[in-house]
Amino acid sequence: YMYYEAFEPKRDSILALQYAATKYAVHHLVRACVKWLDDVVTVENVCDIFQQAQALDETDLSSKCLDFITQNGRLVLQKLSFENLSSYCVELIIKQNELCAKEEEVYEAVKGWAQSECARRNITPCAHNMRKML
Repeated sequence: YMYYEAFEPKRDSILALQYAATKYAVHHLVRACVKWLDDVVTVENVCDIFQQAQALDETDLSSKCLDFITQNGRLVLQKLSFENLSSYCVELIIKQNELCAKEEEVYEAVKGWAQSECARRNITPCAHNMRKML
């Protein structure tokens, strides 16, 4: 890209490419990555894209992802990628008044997230520790 400005990203490396482009201030490449990600948001990848957009302060992409999650809440909450989100991203999602999911589904998703967070921190996933994660 640096020499020819040819942009042919691969699905499995686009997030790393966007991170590197941001880190090294290759602004044209950052914009190309954001546009590409904006066009390929699905239930399968929205959590990963949302987390990266939050981390890199890509507000437009983050807003689009949050809208997508809100509209497809039931499906997104069931994905394993939801359990890998940061606590900040989980909080943003569950605060959405228009989240299309039942309270029970939100509860189960957050419970699964808390168990995963306990595992990431190498602590026992008991009720007390899970509450601390929230």
